[in-house]
Order: sequence, then structure tokens, then C-alpha cells
Amino acid sequence: MTWERGEVEDQLEAGLRERVKERTPELERSVHEAASMEHLTGMPEWDGLLHRIETFKRMAEGAQKQASEVLHDPQVVDAEIVMRTKIMHAAATAAIEAYSTVMAIPKALIEEGKKAKRGLDA
Repeated sequence: MTWERGEVEDQLEAGLRERVKERTPELERSVHEAASMEHLTGMPEWDGLLHRIETFKRMAEGAQKQASEVLHDPQVVDAEIVMRTKIMHAAATAAIEAYSTVMAIPKALIEEGKKAKRGLDA
């Protein structure tokens, strides 16, 4: 049996929609979970931002996981689908790294500010 490109793409999209539907409750819970404790500042303004960034980071982690599943599926052999999935995986990986870096900034700014203040008070 041969597969038409459109059929394969339709099946992949349908599978992806089903996975998203199954994971929606988990993703909704993650929206309400706290950002990583190492990044929390104790300041509502910063922590609110960190919660939002954490949500985006978890979504990127989900996209990365889904891309990995497609890349490791031996039934996916279409070169264009594989290439698009590799690009999606790389983009998700880069987003995760960026979100992690951004999440460290507020606490670092606060700590550096405290050090500077101690230097001025001395």
C-alpha cells in the first residue's frame, strides 16, 4: 500500500490533535503550578511573570517531546515530515533554553542589587 503525502500529514495532525486533547488537563494544571522554586523571588510582580514564562517553557517541553516521538517512530519515513519535525524539535529546544535563561534573570537582578546596596552602605 502506498501513502499519499497528504494522507500522512493528515494522520500526523490527527494524532497530534489527539495527544493535545489527552494532555490538556495536564497542561492546564501546569499553568497553575508554581514556577521552579529556584527562580521565585518572593515579589508578586516578578513571580507572576515567572509563572507565565514557566507555562510557555512547559508548552515548549511538550512540543519537544512530541517531536521526539515522531522522530523515533519507525513508520515516519517521509523526508519532508522528518525535516519539519527536526526543525520543530530544534525550535522547541532553543525555546526551552531561552525560557530557562530568562527565568534566572529576575533573581539575579535582585541579588546583584542587594550586593550593590551593601557596597553603597559600607
